[in-house]
Amino acid sequence: MEKDKDVINVITNGYSKKERIYIALSAAAVITIAALAFFAGFFLPKPIGAVNISLNAYEKKDGAYLDALDAYTASEKEIEKLNTNLGSTAQELEEFNQSRDSIDKITQKNNELETQKEQLQNEINSKRAVLDTLDGKTSASSSSALTLTSGRYTVGENLTAGSYTITGTGSIVISNSGTARVNKSLKSDGEKFTLSEGDILRIDGSAKLIKEE
Repeated sequence: MEKDKDVINVITNGYSKKERIYIALSAAAVITIAALAFFAGFFLPKPIGAVNISLNAYEKKDGAYLDALDAYTASEKEIEKLNTNLGSTAQELEEFNQSRDSIDKITQKNNELETQKEQLQNEINSKRAVLDTLDGKTSASSSSALTLTSGRYTVGENLTAGSYTITGTGSIVISNSGTARVNKSLKSDGEKFTLSEGDILRIDGSAKLIKEE
């Protein structure tokens, strides 16, 4: 600083006081600016380097951010696609459940019909058994009761041998080998006769024969 003052005194020698003050202030200003420039030149590179490093870091971060943004966008699209597929799958599942419900209802109805069918079959079998019994009784009754009108009948061909109660109107002739052993009128209250193989019956009128068991 003393050297600076000496320099200023040499420069201002020969000038008025006012001029020397002005020159001194100007010189001080120049020296101050130079000092500031020196210090600025000394300290500035470091902050600029730090800024460059920060900028590079930010550029790297921006690249990572852009990559992350692209990945996020792709993920959003994938999620949207998955949501669409999920909606379609949910609809298919609902349709499947409805179909399954319909199948369950059909199966339940089929089981009910099968049960009704089985019950009806049991009723049919029961009624058929009763009908068979009635048919047997009817057949037995038919085979044991026989109505004959006027004509000639042979025992063993037209009727079976056995004991009969014969009722009717008119007359009856029973013969064998040309010899008549019965020749009489029929009675309304009936009369018992024994018919053997080969006997010939001649009916004049109408006769009902009831075979004894």
